[in-house]
Amino acid sequence: MDRGHLSIILLLSLFFTVVINLDLTRAIFFDRYLETPQVAGGAADYYLSLINESSKGNWSLGSPYILEWRYQPYLYPALNINAAGLIKQLSGLDIKIYSLLMDYGAVFAIMASLLTAFLFIFKFNNFGYLVAIFYIFFPRMIGWNRTLSPEINFIPLALFFIFYFSDFKFWKRELGLAALAGILFYVYPYYWTFVLVLLAISDLLFFWKRKKILWKFLYKYLIIAGIASWYAAHLWQINQLPYYHESMARIGALYSRWPAGLYTQAVLLISLISFFLLRKRFFSKINADVKELIDFDKIIPGLIAALAVLNQQLITGMQLEFNSHYLPVILIFLILLWSGMIYIFIEDIRVNVYKKYFMIALCVLAVGLIGNRALFAVNSTAMAEGNYFGGKAPSVTEWFIQNHIRDKVIYAPVELGDDINLLTNNYLYFHGSQELQLMPTTELIDRFTYFDITNSEITENLQDQQVVIFGQTFKAAWQK
Repeated sequence: MDRGHLSIILLLSLFFTVVINLDLTRAIFFDRYLETPQVAGGAADYYLSLINESSKGNWSLGSPYILEWRYQPYLYPALNINAAGLIKQLSGLDIKIYSLLMDYGAVFAIMASLLTAFLFIFKFNNFGYLVAIFYIFFPRMIGWNRTLSPEINFIPLALFFIFYFSDFKFWKRELGLAALAGILFYVYPYYWTFVLVLLAISDLLFFWKRKKILWKFLYKYLIIAGIASWYAAHLWQINQLPYYHESMARIGALYSRWPAGLYTQAVLLISLISFFLLRKRFFSKINADVKELIDFDKIIPGLIAALAVLNQQLITGMQLEFNSHYLPVILIFLILLWSGMIYIFIEDIRVNVYKKYFMIALCVLAVGLIGNRALFAVNSTAMAEGNYFGGKAPSVTEWFIQNHIRDKVIYAPVELGDDINLLTNNYLYFHGSQELQLMPTTELIDRFTYFDITNSEITENLQDQQVVIFGQTFKAAWQK
């Protein structure tokens, strides 16, 4: 990578980070956000509570809410949470400043990694920037500025794709893939399950093409197994707990053979069929040098891997909810497939004026996607006062702080739960997100029963709020 591309990547990453966090940036400069103890809420409060608990030196992370359960084992070794917690512990930053550091720093790292990965597949042609923009600002179910997931989770995945799409020397590429695939076991189950299938399919297709097995490709799986061994040991340990399976059912590990992501699968199959038909009928007419511009042998395995992870429950009888968490990874390969074919078409156009008009149209599309994201942020209610935590009763949280009350169990109303947990470093008698941690469901019900005596909001809306205790349990029974 030359200095020119490096400068462009850094500048674009900075610009995209500001666009993605435009509502937060607006609040900082125009809404006096930094002058208050309030913190942007939404999904941030749950993930920040985990990071805050880790920053106290508790790497077990049994629960960030329940004092008696805080040192119990976590569902999976949480490298992402503990890495963020360690930085917070060493820096001594309060939870608000640290959330800002993640919102800007982690998103910047993701942008730089993604731009680099997309440039590798397009061999550092400027077309790679357009494709990266299309992916980054594609309408998504999860925004890039969602604390921890994907802010921290996506960074090692993006680094993995840099190695996967690169033309590094063999051992450099293989060792990079092995190390990052192993690390992903401790970051996010949706990512390591995908990349492991991706590597296996990619190697199998390569062996099939060469009509022989090249054993040097298999060494990386030994490295992955070595790195993931602690994960396997931890998983075996918590699997022995009598309440493990009921906890997993609450969280969304469903005993089911229910088809997953039907619309996504339809798009994947249509894309694969279209590619092979176009390659047979039209690619033969394209200049040989132009066809070599895109390595489809690295893209096709991603689409097949997507079909595999969306259908593995047909064999295993177990699926992870929600399958939409695979979508950000699947979209990478879908967008690369279609943009790769468009790129070859553009490069094969004999008349330069048509090529120029095509590129202008793509640039307009890219600007439109960025503008749409910025417009969404300007009109967003994400930073509305009702979505802050820490602002509902500042006098209450300030009283705890002034009287040095911390590490106690507080019976708090629903609307003050996150404030007291995060801003005063105290624990709660009950919190709705506790259903996402290891704990017997009977204890959750007992705690909820007494908690709800003066917090009747859940009982009065039981049909909508049952997920607070039972999570995906009812959905698991329905699907089974």
